[in-house]
Amino acid sequence: MMDLRNVRDITVRAGEDFNIHIPYTAFPKPVATWFANDEQLDDKDTRVHQQLTDEAAIFVVTNSKRTDSKQYRLMLKNPSGYDIATCNVKVLDKPSKPENIGVESYGGEHLTLCWNAPLDDGGSQVTNYVVERKEKNSSNWTKVSSYCTTTYLKIRNLRINQQYEFRVYAENKYGMSEPAQSDTIIAKHPFDVPTQPGTPTRVETTEDSVTITWIKPASNGGSPITHYIVEKRPAAEGTWTKVQQGTLKDLMCKVSGLTENREYIFRVAAVNAAGQSPFSAPSDPIMVTAAFTAPKITSDIGMRDILVIARDPFKIIVPFAASPRPDAFWLVNGNEVSRNERIELQVTDTEAVFKNDNAKRLDSGSYTIHLVNCVGKDTASCRVLVVDKPTPPIGPLEVTEITPDSCTLSWKVPLDDGGSPITNYIVERYEPLGYWTKASSFVRSTHYDNMGMENNKQYSFRVRAENQYGISDPLILEEPIVARYPFTVPDPPNPPRVSDWDAN
Repeated sequence: MMDLRNVRDITVRAGEDFNIHIPYTAFPKPVATWFANDEQLDDKDTRVHQQLTDEAAIFVVTNSKRTDSKQYRLMLKNPSGYDIATCNVKVLDKPSKPENIGVESYGGEHLTLCWNAPLDDGGSQVTNYVVERKEKNSSNWTKVSSYCTTTYLKIRNLRINQQYEFRVYAENKYGMSEPAQSDTIIAKHPFDVPTQPGTPTRVETTEDSVTITWIKPASNGGSPITHYIVEKRPAAEGTWTKVQQGTLKDLMCKVSGLTENREYIFRVAAVNAAGQSPFSAPSDPIMVTAAFTAPKITSDIGMRDILVIARDPFKIIVPFAASPRPDAFWLVNGNEVSRNERIELQVTDTEAVFKNDNAKRLDSGSYTIHLVNCVGKDTASCRVLVVDKPTPPIGPLEVTEITPDSCTLSWKVPLDDGGSPITNYIVERYEPLGYWTKASSFVRSTHYDNMGMENNKQYSFRVRAENQYGISDPLILEEPIVARYPFTVPDPPNPPRVSDWDAN
């Protein structure tokens, strides 16, 4: 049986020792088992000492810790039975460190720092917090507040865009916690700088100025845009210089004092109370010239219809007026043409040239030029006819009505007359002696009656078409013929046989 008259709950300061002394009477001597929050204690913790005498069970903890705050239970047991006693121990200490340091709001040169209370107040209410700060690259901490009674604090006298670190201590009557340290925090406005404006584009030019425009940023960062900054640089150099004087609030700027016939590049940034946005993408190079004009073809002489003999060169010259110089796009029968070994395309400030060094029949067709610049475009067309000798007559070359001295030839007109009407056909005959002779040089139709062959001799034929630009390749008879009738004399009759007779 235990004597619990003098057993009381225990409260100690961290670092102090405490002991639980429970007298008892029992026979035989019992076995003592100690529990902390229902978990049986062992001998691994060298701070904990258990002792059982004939009169009392003793439990001693040296150098106590906050984590020793528990309910301790003793069970004494012998063959006659058991008894149980409990004792609550509370170890008081400084708090654990605060949690989750962050920024509640930004205000430019000030911000509101906030945090969560410690998970463990040390067994005594947190009385206040101590807040310190330092610049990121500094090692010197400065105290901001020694007695903050809330879990937030307004930090003043900051430098915008400077990086800071903060640490917070919790304090109770038993001491000050370890510090909780923030991540790097940048002092800034409660809004951001704008996003970048759109890429500047040309509006107009003069001999000494360029007017550009741009699209406002997609976001003003949460604060109205106060003005824009425009910079320029020559297209061939790398130094940017600010161009405007005063405050530019419009989405357009005229940049004066430029050098004529020189190209410049421009970029724009937007500014609000938080600062300057990133610069826009640079503009395309813009030439400083008198006002731009759309292309205008100034003469139709170069775009008149042309007749070209195959294998000859030809050139189409199109004069125009435009500023800036336009791009020229040539189409032949609706298909865009590019440079190759036969074709050269040129564009100067005053004319566009299409040059073909070796015309082919397939180059015939409709030629169209599109002149395009940033202001507008103009278009013109002409027809080019490339003429050539015809293609061969279409076969097969047929031979009919063959006799010992004549035959009839027939064929079809060529697939392509070369761009000029067929004037005649030339028929040649291969003689038995081994050479070609002209049967006729001026056959008007697609058939010919050939005469003057020798009986039983073999002949071949070929036919060419002719127009005013030349003679085609030949259509040749596939198999030679023999000059003879397509039939022979009859065989001799059988010997006579008497089938009947009379007296006469």
